Amino acid sequence: MKKYFLSILALLCLSIAGYSQARVQIIHNSPTPSTDSGPTVDIYVNGALLPELTAVPFRAATPYLDVTAGVDIEVGVAVSPSTSVLDTIANFSLGQLVNSQAYTVIAAGIVGNDDTPFNLFVAPSQEAAADPAQVDVLVFHGSTDAPNVDVDARGVANNLISDLPFGQFTDYLNLVPDDYTLDVRAAGDPNVVASFTAPLSGLTGGAATVFASGLLGDTPGFGLFAVLADGTVLELPSVATPPARVQVIHNSPTPGTVSGPTVDIYVNGALLPELTAVPFRAATPYLDVTAGVDIEVGVAVSPSTSVLDTIANFSLGQLINSQAYTVIAAGIVGNDDTPFNLYAALGREVAADPAQVDLRLFHGSPDAPEVDVLLTDGSILFDNVAFGNFSMDFVGVPPGSYDLDITPSNDNATVVRSYNADVSSLTGGTAVVFATGLFTDDTSPAFGVWVALADGTTFPLSEIVSTNQLQDVLTTYSTFPNPTDRYTTVDLVLEEAGLVNLSLIDMSGRVLKNYNLGQLTSGAFRQQIDLGDQPAGLYHLRLEMAAGQATRPLLIVD
Repeated sequence: MKKYFLSILALLCLSIAGYSQARVQIIHNSPTPSTDSGPTVDIYVNGALLPELTAVPFRAATPYLDVTAGVDIEVGVAVSPSTSVLDTIANFSLGQLVNSQAYTVIAAGIVGNDDTPFNLFVAPSQEAAADPAQVDVLVFHGSTDAPNVDVDARGVANNLISDLPFGQFTDYLNLVPDDYTLDVRAAGDPNVVASFTAPLSGLTGGAATVFASGLLGDTPGFGLFAVLADGTVLELPSVATPPARVQVIHNSPTPGTVSGPTVDIYVNGALLPELTAVPFRAATPYLDVTAGVDIEVGVAVSPSTSVLDTIANFSLGQLINSQAYTVIAAGIVGNDDTPFNLYAALGREVAADPAQVDLRLFHGSPDAPEVDVLLTDGSILFDNVAFGNFSMDFVGVPPGSYDLDITPSNDNATVVRSYNADVSSLTGGTAVVFATGLFTDDTSPAFGVWVALADGTTFPLSEIVSTNQLQDVLTTYSTFPNPTDRYTTVDLVLEEAGLVNLSLIDMSGRVLKNYNLGQLTSGAFRQQIDLGDQPAGLYHLRLEMAAGQATRPLLIVD
């Protein structure tokens, strides 16, 4: 290898004292299909073959070398052994290189192939990271039969690289030094075709070129290789392609009880610990499930002894690797109108926008009508969702506390239930909101709206009581000044003692501030509240007591 590096230096540098210098690293990445390697080549420069440049091997690289800048460099490549420049099968001009600029030159493509011919691909490059605390990585797609690719850093970033075609470089990726798992996908396809470990934790301050090499459908086989600035070539170890990820939510009630059956869930005949004795309204975290094989699910009343105890069996088909799914058990065992069933949809473990919270609705109340879910300003968050259906997709909302109204889908003026959803602590996270229980009055388990987080946590949303009893308890509720620029005073007259809370709400229904007034005695009460630095606009000030809630408009001015 030392001889090879020196020969490249002798060939390309052609250094003349006093000439300015560029820096060049050369990588040989041209395969010979149906072999284990690529052609060994001889390299001619301006018609001359130096002995040191004979028999250059496949997947070898030089360190960065000084090359004379400002003069034309002509390179001819011949299959080794060759006898003269007349044997060259390809000739290229590197042109005049720029003084003090580093370059990466990769020989790629297949000799004699019209679709992806042998060629030299050149990109400006660097020998060290721009930020000494990071690692800078240049990526080149050099696999001739691979499609345009997306590359994910598993658990760190989706679409780290997007739609990269053969023969092209990315810009440098500026990465935190760490060990990454890279999942390679055909562009736009959720299926991962190959996965590799990229151990970058020891390269702080360094730079590397990662190149795809070989063939997907032939030999030499497809792989990823990293070249360091000193010419070291490292094959990135392949790892198992990722499984699918599945969250299971039990939302099947037993009418006339306060709950539903506790169940054991078998997957392809096996009972996992996480799926044993699952209670009503419980959820698993996202679990690894083998992708690309048929998934059969059986449900048995717990405790069960084997898959033979299952009372219902379902096929989920073949799941896509690296894809997340939500599977909800809903409906009533033995009910012909809304029978027990499994409902599946694409899931999501992290928000598409890390600054927001992604929500999806599942209608799991068997006797409730098709619904819309609205924000306080009347805008529809989820539209026309019937029993057994998910909302069309996840909806991203800013973290915060929201008041939600549930209405029949054909009558948004009739609010059948209202709930408060506080997602202020879920920045970057996701949640499945699911209607549960039975809607008919005096039928249990009672109707409610619950939330399942990606880690398996479930909890009910707080219902906002709306009754006429508040008018018997609260005889005066006013604010002054209104409009105001900062402070307002709340006047109350209570006929009964009780806990009182005030909430400042914007026009989208998001709760911006809470003012807990605590336990108040009956009689007159006056309290000044600080509205903080809220921007000018129309808001609502909602008062909540056990008997109900009342809202007053509040205008904040500059």
